[in-house]
Amino acid sequence: MPEPEGVDFRRGESLADRGADRVDVTVHGGVGHFVGDQNFAGFAAIHNYLQRGSGFFFVRTLAEYAGGITQLMKSAHACEAFNANYEIHSYGPTLNLAMYLNVALAIPNCDFAEVMVPQNVLSMGMAAEDLPKVDDRGYIAAPQKAGLGYEIDRDAVENLTLQRF
Repeated sequence: MPEPEGVDFRRGESLADRGADRVDVTVHGGVGHFVGDQNFAGFAAIHNYLQRGSGFFFVRTLAEYAGGITQLMKSAHACEAFNANYEIHSYGPTLNLAMYLNVALAIPNCDFAEVMVPQNVLSMGMAAEDLPKVDDRGYIAAPQKAGLGYEIDRDAVENLTLQRF
């Protein structure tokens, strides 16, 4: 779906500027609009978006685009200051999901964890018996081990390594 003309996400403008604040359902803005590369404004865009009163009730970002765990935490706290939820988009290897889960558990303003279906389809690098799984009630247990909380399969990571720098 193409972005609406005239909306400058780099300055924190949102679809709410096109009427999302006039409907009775929660409208979700895009995930990639707050990435910190040369095309977007990263954390500054989230600040502008929240400060303008965009009409949305939450912000979603991907850690890989947002800048990692520290950036996720900063963004989550900024959202908390504006009484907005910070819902973390999760796509990719399950090691990324482990990172997202740790952040989601550390903040008060995240209500759900997104997982791929089928679950753990990109489970490379994690021990098979230790993959995060959604239980029959729809919950994922908090990680219990050191680091990100899951055991890393070092042999699998080595087998996936193409080049060392």
